[in-house]
Amino acid sequence: MYSRFTTTLTKALVCFAIATCVLVAPAAAGPYDPPANYYNTATGTGSLLKSQLHNIIDNHTSIGYTSNRDELKDLDTDPNNSSRFLLVYDRQSL
Repeated sequence: MYSRFTTTLTKALVCFAIATCVLVAPAAAGPYDPPANYYNTATGTGSLLKSQLHNIIDNHTSIGYTSNRDELKDLDTDPNNSSRFLLVYDRQSL
């Protein structure tokens, strides 16, 4: 009976350790995630939040689609097959 209790306790501790690592470990940033602390100044609600988000993106440079058509072709070309292109969201090659 002692060994069954020890085995059960060991399994429980291992499960707890794995669950703790999964829940506590930070998620890795994806290639399209914003930089760390990017939204730190967006803490309000309503119109205050809208204004804070506007201030975050306010210094961007707007580039129209038609003036950059050739550059976009290069950006979306599949690096493994130049006769194909990559979809924007799932990067599937077509």
